[in-house]
Amino acid sequence: MNLTFIQMLIAFLIVYTCVYALVNRIATCIERCAMAKSVSKIDILTGKRKRRIPMSLSFLNNEMIMSLIQAAQMQMTVYKEFLKLCGGDVEEAKVQTQIYMNAFMCPSKKKKEGDD
Repeated sequence: MNLTFIQMLIAFLIVYTCVYALVNRIATCIERCAMAKSVSKIDILTGKRKRRIPMSLSFLNNEMIMSLIQAAQMQMTVYKEFLKLCGGDVEEAKVQTQIYMNAFMCPSKKKKEGDD
């Protein structure tokens, strides 16, 4: 099989992109786990180190902490986008962000047409 330079270049770029995406995904996972583990060792209210807790509870706490961190990141991203859309009007961006986050976190239970 005789490959041209362009075909080899394209194949290399595809392989490089796949490997990069895989390594990036693994590194992000390790980083998030380490952050959740370190945050879960500190009591948020007092700032003191927590006593040692069983692994199963620690895992659940880590998952809840990561969920809260992701929700806060999402809220900041939404706020920045609304700030751009509202032309820099801070109060309007806050209101629109609150509406969006309420709709995202607590979707309405209204039935659609055709639902029984």
